[in-house]
Amino acid sequence: MKKNIAVLCGGYSSEAEISMKTGRAVANWISEYEDYHPIVVEIRSDGWWAWIDGDRVAINRDDFSAGHVHFQAAVNAIHGTPGEDGKIAAYLELIHIPFTGCGSFASALTFDKGWCNSVLKQLEFKVAEHLIYTSSNPWTSEEVGSKLGWPVFVKPCRAGSSFGISKVDGPETYDKAIELARAEDQRMIIEKGLQGTEVTCGVYTYQGEIMAFPLTEIVSHNDYFDYAAKYLGQSEEITPARVSDALREEVQETARAVYANLELSGLCRIDFIIAQGAPHIIEVNTVPGLTNESIIPQQARCAGVRLSEVLIDQLEQVG
Repeated sequence: MKKNIAVLCGGYSSEAEISMKTGRAVANWISEYEDYHPIVVEIRSDGWWAWIDGDRVAINRDDFSAGHVHFQAAVNAIHGTPGEDGKIAAYLELIHIPFTGCGSFASALTFDKGWCNSVLKQLEFKVAEHLIYTSSNPWTSEEVGSKLGWPVFVKPCRAGSSFGISKVDGPETYDKAIELARAEDQRMIIEKGLQGTEVTCGVYTYQGEIMAFPLTEIVSHNDYFDYAAKYLGQSEEITPARVSDALREEVQETARAVYANLELSGLCRIDFIIAQGAPHIIEVNTVPGLTNESIIPQQARCAGVRLSEVLIDQLEQVG
């Protein structure tokens, strides 16, 4: 009998439509294997529904069933909340539904850029110098300029897809950047602007071993890798990245070490800036995009890896 696999997508954030595309792509990959029956489950603030034979069936949240359909496992493809922040993982853990991807604690930690950077720094990974801005601990432009210099990046701590992010070249645009970030999250991180080559590395487990994909170099047509660069074609994504073998190996080894130290699982992506000859971690993504145009599928094609095999291996590992 086929196993019913819930592919969770949508979510409550600005990334919901992007997540739906990822979810449909994941369902297509899983459907290549006859032992598994993927079912797209749409998670929205006004309800949860499973798409079964073209019908929208409400999810019973008591046992995570949809009418007569019960799920043997789930794949988390929700960008933003409640997928990347650990809430959906905590729910699945409570009702004992196996799922691929990171657990609730690792998801919550990595989703908050401020807490994640603090932990990474404690673990002696290289990150940009930064300040945390909250209503009880605000930073003026004069203080930011004195402590970090210009430019800086102002980012909401708990948002993705570059929503709410601004590059600030001087004090005159600082307050506007704070307001833009505040629209996404009341907690913000202000990072020193590093100059260098931006690369990203997909990391995953396969048959119990932590693996790293080839690197992708990000060349934005804009000041940085913003929403338009990510989703509207205003960038070049070059796989494999044009870096030396030594740097490639250092980035991949760092990505694997982050994955192990933060106890990540499933498919993740770790973003870096190579500055002063060394990779600095920008962000840890525990639910990266997986459409054909997304970065990890590009890296998988470069490596000759079938993502369907990776997904099925992970489903088998969780039961």
